[in-house]
Amino acid sequence: MSTTLKRLRLAIARRLLPGTGSHVDEILRALPAIAGLDQLLDFVCAAFAEILDVPKVCLFLHEPITGRFICRRTFGIDPDTASALQFDRSHPLVRWLAVNGTALDLTGHHGTHIGFKPGDLPLPDFAQRGLIAPLTTAGYLCGLVVTSPRNSAEPFSEADINVLLSVAGHAALAIEHALIRGQQEQRLSHMLQADRLASIGQLAAGAAHEIRNPLAAIRSAVQHLGRHVPAGEQGLVSTVIHESDRIDGIIKGLLSLSRSSDMELTSLDIGAMVAGVLDLLDPQLRKAGIALSSSGRLHHPLIDADGARIRQVLLNIIMNAFEAMPGGGSLSVVLADAAMNELGDAVRITVTDTGPGIPPPDLTKVFDPFFTTKKAGTGLGLSICYGIITRHHGEISIDSCSMGEKTYTTVTITLPCRQSLPATELI
Repeated sequence: MSTTLKRLRLAIARRLLPGTGSHVDEILRALPAIAGLDQLLDFVCAAFAEILDVPKVCLFLHEPITGRFICRRTFGIDPDTASALQFDRSHPLVRWLAVNGTALDLTGHHGTHIGFKPGDLPLPDFAQRGLIAPLTTAGYLCGLVVTSPRNSAEPFSEADINVLLSVAGHAALAIEHALIRGQQEQRLSHMLQADRLASIGQLAAGAAHEIRNPLAAIRSAVQHLGRHVPAGEQGLVSTVIHESDRIDGIIKGLLSLSRSSDMELTSLDIGAMVAGVLDLLDPQLRKAGIALSSSGRLHHPLIDADGARIRQVLLNIIMNAFEAMPGGGSLSVVLADAAMNELGDAVRITVTDTGPGIPPPDLTKVFDPFFTTKKAGTGLGLSICYGIITRHHGEISIDSCSMGEKTYTTVTITLPCRQSLPATELI
């Protein structure tokens, strides 16, 4: 990061809330006022850099699903380099912070008497003689802050550490609130989307028979009349029949959104299901120049699900990725164990393609019925997938990047488990 950019971020941190008093007081007053998690993490990293006069800061947050501490924000460090940094619960540093709840000074001034010396811990080079502080709320270690030594190479004082712990405590509380707020907004968005699809499904179920009966009559009549139409006009007959079939397909798609249609739940091996779908599509992917990779190790491969509908979702998602890469690319499918709050164990299916990505304005509408960017699409595919996954008490989300050299689209499906078996490999 350039010196100019560092100074700019520090200036933003200083001026976020006007007022008198020390920078620390301003920072503590500013924390509760920052609503967005991304902005909050940026501010916290810049604040620690300013308070401690350090050139590098790395902020880790606990990921409940994996149980690991993931680098979520950095200051003065290349984000791509820092993204590979992770800690799990068994890491000696994490265990020490969880038990002691205080900062760990690795400069040799405060921390060597507890048994840790530079080089003892699997830390990045910049942190081997830095300062490490826990982010704790209600006795729960939700994250940690790792810094480099000071710019001046002077040791950290007891006052520095006390200030750091105070700011870290307030920051942990603000981050926890931002995470909860984000989860609530996501759940509300899912509920609204599900309600919209349910309303459309109910409308479709009521109107389907009223539309399909006369449509079938029209199709039969056109086929009958087609026998008496001159050969040169047969194209018109074929067009009417084709469009009638297309309307019928749209009606079937709308009926798939209806909650009234029954699901046949069985004990389904999701690993075998995914492997079967990939085997089916592999020749088509190879022919299109798309490199397929799949991996996964599940301790809970069995779920209660409608196999036909889950297969429909997988085919739709993978075919969307296939169509997004007409010039070739790569497709990755990963299975992993997950957790779904009160629903307990779950499986997570992640499908990532290297297509052109989805522009941000379109990303918010991909699950809306009849929204499509395809010339021949009906815009019901992802809406149907959303409805199916929701009815299985699961979750589906899409992340995408449409700018820069590395464009991609990732679809993540999470389905709750009802049974478990020994771990199985996805081949």
